Amino acid sequence: MKLQELKEAIFKELLLENSQQLKKQHADLVKGLDLRKKSSWEQIAQNLSQQNDLSFQQTIAQALEANQKSNQIVAESLNQWEAFKSQMLAEVKAEASGKLAHISDYQNLKKSKGKKSTKPNKNNVVQLG
Repeated sequence: MKLQELKEAIFKELLLENSQQLKKQHADLVKGLDLRKKSSWEQIAQNLSQQNDLSFQQTIAQALEANQKSNQIVAESLNQWEAFKSQMLAEVKAEASGKLAHISDYQNLKKSKGKKSTKPNKNNVVQLG
């Protein structure tokens, strides 16, 4: 790559227009370098590449950490949902059991009131001869 192309690529990546901006805004990249030499610009490009790699790795690490936290939140939410469902199911079962017991008691009461006595009634006794 020619020196001018290398400079343009660096300026484009850093959103700069000239070497003076590079010196002011990115002193850490140009410290100890002679910007008249192609080797210095190659060093800047290499440093940028390393910074980009490091930045990318940090971004990936942050994304993985955020994903892990999100997964933990989802797991906690699912556990809470399961506990809620279990509680609601227990309440519904208890309510249904209570209603069934009430129905059963009602039916038993109805049966006991509806049964006729097996003792003979004095009025209905027929005397034989």
